[in-house]
Amino acid sequence: MSSSNGPQTFSREIVEILFRHKILLVVFPLLIFAMAAAVLTYAPRTYRSEAKLYLQIGRASVGLDPTATTGQTINYSQSGRDEEVKSAMEIILSIGVIGKVVDKLGVDVANGSVGSRTEPTSLFVQYVKQSIDAMLSIVKRLDPISDREQVILDIQEALTVNAERESTVLVLKYDAPSPQLAQITLAALVEVYQQEHSRIHRHQDSLDFFDEQKLILQKQLDGSVNALRDAKNQMNISSLIGRRQTLESQMKDVQLEQIQTVQNISSAEARMNIIGKQLLKMPERLVASRKSVPNSGADLMRDQLYELQLKQKELIARYTPDFPQVKAIAKQIDEAKMIVTSEKETRDETSDVINPVHQQLFLEYTQQESALAGLESRLKTAEAQMEKLYYEMKELNQFEVRLDQLERESQLNREKFMKYAQNVEEARIDQQLSDQRISDVSIVQDASLSEKPVSPSKTLIALAAVLLSTGGTGALIFLSEKMDSRIRGGRELQFALGLPVLGVLPESPIYRRVQVKQ
Repeated sequence: MSSSNGPQTFSREIVEILFRHKILLVVFPLLIFAMAAAVLTYAPRTYRSEAKLYLQIGRASVGLDPTATTGQTINYSQSGRDEEVKSAMEIILSIGVIGKVVDKLGVDVANGSVGSRTEPTSLFVQYVKQSIDAMLSIVKRLDPISDREQVILDIQEALTVNAERESTVLVLKYDAPSPQLAQITLAALVEVYQQEHSRIHRHQDSLDFFDEQKLILQKQLDGSVNALRDAKNQMNISSLIGRRQTLESQMKDVQLEQIQTVQNISSAEARMNIIGKQLLKMPERLVASRKSVPNSGADLMRDQLYELQLKQKELIARYTPDFPQVKAIAKQIDEAKMIVTSEKETRDETSDVINPVHQQLFLEYTQQESALAGLESRLKTAEAQMEKLYYEMKELNQFEVRLDQLERESQLNREKFMKYAQNVEEARIDQQLSDQRISDVSIVQDASLSEKPVSPSKTLIALAAVLLSTGGTGALIFLSEKMDSRIRGGRELQFALGLPVLGVLPESPIYRRVQVKQ
């Protein structure tokens, strides 16, 4: 046979195979579609409620519990907010949260026994369901658990929590036999999670602890402040730094005054020396007028000489020249003669006045002397003041250690008190946020009430029926052909005999009709 007849021969063989299994081609797909229709009609419906939560940035995200900042802290960072989202998902799916949801709703409500509206089902479905439940109960008796735990496991299985990548929106989905049960269960789960989220991110006993510590630190602070105040009162200072600055300023002023006073004393002494030398050279009085007048003293001396001469003559008349009185009076006469001889007949009479330059210099000298005495007294006073300031500075340096210790203790107690006071306020705010159920978990979408079931899916069942009917029919035909050992067609005969076959008389009527048409 020519190669051009190959495709026709193959097509004829396919047609023959399909014709031989024509009953299977019709019956099997009808059975599959009937089963799909039965599933769509009688299978129990599952309804889904969906809620969305937004984890906004709040105290739970960027803050720490007050107890976490009381001691030494270390740097701790998370990679974005992925860890926060993952932690939230784990908390929602935890047995603790789901258990509180069951306790909140009650076991009967949570498992759908009461409190939820169910769709009416046929007797056949009820019978099937009862049979399945009976078989499951037999299996569960092997490892019995309580109804509460079974409900928790059922909720865990029916609950899904997802979040898109780099998103902080959690999508919660819960499947239940009725839409009302799905909604109330998911709503209760959202409410419980908000409470648990607030509770987990705060310490229950923080407020009482910090209140107690605050009172203790307040007493310590008051004691240190009172001790510092008493020490300052004892030292008569208000501030150590201020007192030191005041003493240093006073010492600086006194030192400057000492230097200026010493300079002024040196200047005054030098000026007094110059003025003293000028006073020695300068006459105290000056001649105002001069005139010649008779010398009255010389005339008086002549009169006295004349009287002595007369008295000498009387004594010579009475006594000898060697008489003592005669010698004495002779000596007096000689002396008087010498004086009279030395005296001039006239004398100069002058009138003088005080020298004003001398008087001015003397007045200035006296002033400088008084100023010098004042400067020396001022220098002594400044030296006494400096000694006193040195003593006060030395005393202040001795008190500095004690004051510094008291101030450091007071400052340390103040910092501790302020830190714990801030922690008390943070703990109080956390307490109020928890009491008022204020959380950083925002509800984007409340638990929805969807009356459209999510399963069984009509599209998936229809697609599965089509695929199963097509693939199943082909598989059954292929298996039937493989299991049939009869020889049909020229190829099988040629392959069985090992000889060339010129032609085969077909037994199929359809093949004869095809040949007649050709």
